[in-house]
Amino acid sequence: MDSAAKKFYNPRLPYHNFNHALKVKDYVLKLVRRCKKYKIPVNREVVKLAALFHDAGYDQVKTKKEEFACKIAERELKKLGYQPKIIAEVQKTIMATKLGGPLKTTEQKILRAADLSGFMASYPKFVKNNKKIQQEYKLLYKKDYFPNKKWVKLLEAYLKPKIKLTPKYKTDNFHAKARKNIKKFLLKNKK
Repeated sequence: MDSAAKKFYNPRLPYHNFNHALKVKDYVLKLVRRCKKYKIPVNREVVKLAALFHDAGYDQVKTKKEEFACKIAERELKKLGYQPKIIAEVQKTIMATKLGGPLKTTEQKILRAADLSGFMASYPKFVKNNKKIQQEYKLLYKKDYFPNKKWVKLLEAYLKPKIKLTPKYKTDNFHAKARKNIKKFLLKNKK
């Protein structure tokens, strides 16, 4: 399955490459196990497929990247014999990665949390991911610089909805970890 998605990721992209999709898939599977522990129903196959295809074709369009990824997922999953109902669920789940996207299903919440996990990691990883985003911005949009404040504002917008997966969501600290990284980053990079 990984190979079906891999061909739609540009390896030259510093951040939104296939390694990112694999990291998101791994984090998705970790969150699926956590949900299962608390007997929270989740379709493992749907969220795993959505993780693999969520940024497919990222460098091929300037806007509506999630919608484009949904089209790629639909086409490729049809070729692999997936049922229309599963494909539709994968597409709905991918749309959770869009700013303001739906966070109604467990699968959508899992994918959004997993997609943002690189910014909720240790501060050094947060900084490394930020640098990759900066490099990618230059490559894709031919602009020298993505202002830190603009980047942080965008990241905070993605973090605005609380992701409550399990009864222990407060100890998961997704949002607190990311906000701590953002605060530290802004203090060190006053631009």
